[in-house]
Amino acid sequence: GRLGGAVIEWQRHASTAHLDGKAAFAYDDVPRAAMSKPLAQARVALITSGGHFVDGADPQPLGVVDMTQEEAERRVGEFLREAPTLSDIPVDTPPSHLRVRHGGYPVTAAKSDHNVNLPLDALQALQREGMIGEVHHTARSFVGATSQLRLREGVAPAWAEILRAEQVDAVLLVPV
Repeated sequence: GRLGGAVIEWQRHASTAHLDGKAAFAYDDVPRAAMSKPLAQARVALITSGGHFVDGADPQPLGVVDMTQEEAERRVGEFLREAPTLSDIPVDTPPSHLRVRHGGYPVTAAKSDHNVNLPLDALQALQREGMIGEVHHTARSFVGATSQLRLREGVAPAWAEILRAEQVDAVLLVPV
């Protein structure tokens, strides 16, 4: 509707205003595959580029054990040169066991409420309301400060194969 269109246009403006008319990356923003069943019957997975992980399952970015948020921010340029690592997050993980670290944005809000960019509560509410068939048992996250070309052409196809094997019908992508 009008509200959705306004939000999309605001996001587009916010993400390109700094370019001052210079060329920006252009991405196809349509679904990659048509739904094979109604959303109310679909298994929906969640992937966020917010940098979330489960306590005890640190992805050890850049080979660093227990990297701090401050170090991630200092080393964001290195993240841009590395392939992203996908972290599995069981959807029944208690919020107190969720962690977040990302060099590309301040994580304060995501630490205080993981639903800011890991919206598991909203997806589970949609399942209870019958809007979606089921929430897939594993959400996934990675640090989105990475080469978009490497992401799109390198790792995303492999991640899509994992989701297909898990019989996921749709994916909610939450970019940060």
